[in-house]
Amino acid sequence: MKIGIIGAMSEEITLLHDIISVDKKNVFADRTFYEGKINNIEVVLVQAKIGKIAAAITTSLLLTKYDVDAVIFTGVAGAVSDELNIGDIIIAHDLMQHDMDASPIFPKYQIPLLETASIDTSKVLTEQLKKAAADFTKNGLNQEIPDHLLCELSITAPKIVCGTIVSGDQFVKDQDVITRIRQDIPNAKCVEMEGAAVAQVCYEFNKPFAIMRVISDKADHSANVDFSKFLQVASHYSRGIINNLFKSEQDLL
Repeated sequence: MKIGIIGAMSEEITLLHDIISVDKKNVFADRTFYEGKINNIEVVLVQAKIGKIAAAITTSLLLTKYDVDAVIFTGVAGAVSDELNIGDIIIAHDLMQHDMDASPIFPKYQIPLLETASIDTSKVLTEQLKKAAADFTKNGLNQEIPDHLLCELSITAPKIVCGTIVSGDQFVKDQDVITRIRQDIPNAKCVEMEGAAVAQVCYEFNKPFAIMRVISDKADHSANVDFSKFLQVASHYSRGIINNLFKSEQDLL
């Protein structure tokens, strides 16, 4: 079993290097791929860069150059649901592109020629990721993240929510965009810029995948400030949860 692990920005995945015993690295398309193991499970870690096209390129390389058995994407996102706060964890049930609109040729949000607007994640891998996140919030949060950062960001007891994650090629900081997403996609929990592209590539390659996001901001006028602050702890979430996911040689798929 070999798992591909992706994050869009270095701040989201840099601490994962601490738990990977790297055997070798290669560069393709200006991306560095780190091959190694986490607790005896083979992994390939790579930074995708930002946006749907960048994520699609990276996922395609993982599937073709490295023949990974599954893909996990980890990173941050802006809240769509009012119930979410900074530090809460979203595990994707399915993913949609909130900026996909090929109407009237195809229904709004439907991916042309795929006859679907949403793509489901792997049920098994998603369930394993939820368990790893629950273990992290219960036993690892205070060990992984310094108290002063938890206090500054008002993170006390993060929720773990499973639902729809929506992606688009824009950093959302406009309440009108959030209102439109809420109206059109009522199950949407958070908004980001890569996950749905990863989902489409894995779907077309028939490979299982899971997407995890941590709420960094409310996707409103203060989003850029909250986002910048949260990047200080984003990689701590990734390291803690991914380490839990791989802590035993269980069958993740």
